[in-house]
Amino acid sequence: MTIRQIISDILLSVRNYRVTASEQISDRYVAYLMDLYRSILVKRDLDKKKRLDPAYIQTLSCVSLIQASRSECEDCDPGCVIMRTEQKIPKPIELNTDIGLTFVGTVTDEPFDFSSKSYSKWSKYRR
Repeated sequence: MTIRQIISDILLSVRNYRVTASEQISDRYVAYLMDLYRSILVKRDLDKKKRLDPAYIQTLSCVSLIQASRSECEDCDPGCVIMRTEQKIPKPIELNTDIGLTFVGTVTDEPFDFSSKSYSKWSKYRR
């Protein structure tokens, strides 16, 4: 079953199976609510330390990078080239004890070092 079919089924159920052209609930809003409640339910399961279901994992294939404006970077060196993804990456689920990422790496499955935003802010001053 596709997302489009699920949205259609939800809207038909809300309308009591009557098709109407003057609908105040949009497909986009239903998709937003589905994503919101999915995130809430996944977070609740993972915060309870339940086993990570493979169905929860979303895989992003190779993402294209473009050169970003220097105004998008707060603390960058003058000669630094800033790259960002061409399309917005979905926000991961934030758990009580961890961030909801299982792997971040290159196309050849080499992992990147990953640290929290607060840690990375101060890591440039390490010796």
